Amino acid sequence: MAAPLALAACGEVKKDDGAAVEARARQRWDLLIKHEAEKAYDFLTPGFRQTITREKYAQQKNDPAVRWRSAEVAGHSCEADACTVTVKVVTEVRMPGVGKPQTPTLPTEEHWVRIDRTWYYLPDTRIKALPVDATEGKPAASPDASHPQR
Repeated sequence: MAAPLALAACGEVKKDDGAAVEARARQRWDLLIKHEAEKAYDFLTPGFRQTITREKYAQQKNDPAVRWRSAEVAGHSCEADACTVTVKVVTEVRMPGVGKPQTPTLPTEEHWVRIDRTWYYLPDTRIKALPVDATEGKPAASPDASHPQR
């Protein structure tokens, strides 16, 4: 009976961990909004920092095509040393022919991991590809569309 309780305690996240990871996410976004990505670089996981220099990261993040105006941490979900943080980012998009910039809010999920008692942001750099119809070079139709109605 004691073994299941001991095992359950191994994967628990302390209540203050959620507050800590949310605070780190807020700090990182505050830096990005102020165009201080060279400081936000320190919030990246040590492994990810090995793939990009501080200068290159700052160059990419300090001049995005879409301007970030504000960010609000809207919650988190944690398991052991990993958390998913939901952030609502208010952006500014200038569109040709539209006099006033558009300001949509984009919800995003960030992945954070705890390494040596510190929470770090782990960017998702996977490319999400759509299947391509090789004969036409266009995205493939959904499986339902391939069966004509009778």
